[in-house]
Amino acid sequence: LERVLENVKFFWQQGVWVEVTTLLIPGLNDSDEEIRSIADFLVSIDPNIVWHVSGFRPTYKMVDRPPTSAARLQSAWQIGLEAGLHYVYVGNIHGGGGEDTCCPDCRKQIITRSGFSVKNNALIAGKCPFCSAAIAGVWGIGK
Repeated sequence: LERVLENVKFFWQQGVWVEVTTLLIPGLNDSDEEIRSIADFLVSIDPNIVWHVSGFRPTYKMVDRPPTSAARLQSAWQIGLEAGLHYVYVGNIHGGGGEDTCCPDCRKQIITRSGFSVKNNALIAGKCPFCSAAIAGVWGIGK
């Protein structure tokens, strides 16, 4: 894990867009303390690092663990935001608002998603349409 954390920091400092995904496995890495520690680490690098907290589904060699509950994922999402991360997303669960992008300044929803589909993208040249704050990301690729 140490090498992964070092590389997250290194690549971000080199200007590479980095997004981090944490698979929350009940009883292994889903305590409030561990979640807060990850969020605090990411904030210490830059609050604009995107963090995806994803739900575990028992399969293959890990059928002895229950799936991550929606409540646990929502709690992790909240912990990330409270730690100061601007962009926290909930994955492997549908609905609840954790899939959407909100402006870190005015907190209004600017990108609405359903699963992997974008339902509405109100960004204007990488900025919030409501308050004009810059939204961190890589915009306009493929256009």
